[in-house]
Amino acid sequence: MNRVFFFVLVFVSAVVEAQTKKFDWSSTLAAKSLGLDFISPSDVMNITPDMKYTASQLEELAKSIPSSRIDVWWLKNANYILMPLPPEPMSLSDVRGVRQDSTHGEKTSSGWLAIKKEAIPKSLGHPWREQVKLLSSNERVPNSAELVWYVNTYFKIRGVRLFQKLFVRTSSVDENKNRTVVGFFTDDDPKVCVCVNDAADPVVGISAAGVQKKK
Repeated sequence: MNRVFFFVLVFVSAVVEAQTKKFDWSSTLAAKSLGLDFISPSDVMNITPDMKYTASQLEELAKSIPSSRIDVWWLKNANYILMPLPPEPMSLSDVRGVRQDSTHGEKTSSGWLAIKKEAIPKSLGHPWREQVKLLSSNERVPNSAELVWYVNTYFKIRGVRLFQKLFVRTSSVDENKNRTVVGFFTDDDPKVCVCVNDAADPVVGISAAGVQKKK
C-alpha cells in the first residue's frame, strides 16, 4: 500500500514538473521587461514545494499574462511587480499561517496579481476618502490577503522587504469598517493592523493593484 502511494506521489510530481516545463515564462514580454519584478508560477512552486498549480491553472495563467506592449509598459513605468496568485483561495490567516486575524472573509482570487512597490505618490498623511481619489482607472485597492501574499512572496524569492518604513491601506475592513493596513516589514512577517479611516497619519499611505483585464 505504501509503495502504491509513493508511486502515485512520484507520478503526480512528475506530471506537474512536465507541465511546468511546457511554459517558458522567461520568454514572455512581461518577464523580459519587468526583470526581477516578474515572479513566475515556477518561482512560487520552487519556494513552496507543497503549493502546486495544476496543468489547467498553468494554461490559464499562460493565456491571461499581460502580453501587450502597452500593458507591460504601464506596469513597468508605474513601478509594479507582477506575480501569480496562489493556486487555491487563501484568507489572510492562511497566508500568514496564523489561526485568526482581525479581518476575515476576504481571500485571494486567481490569476495574476500586480501591485505597486510603494504607496501611491502623495497618499501619505491623508485620510482614506482622499487617498482613494488618487487611484487611476486602471487601479484598485488590494485586500489584505492579496497584499500580504504579494509582500511575503516577493521577499522569499527576491530577498527584498517592501513597505519597511510605512503602512499602506487595503480594501479590507474590521468590524468598525476601518481599513486594515499592512507594512513595517522588518521581521519575518509584515505587520497587519487597523487605521481609522479619517486618520491622516504621515506613515500611512494607500496600496494600488492593477485591474485584471478580461481576455
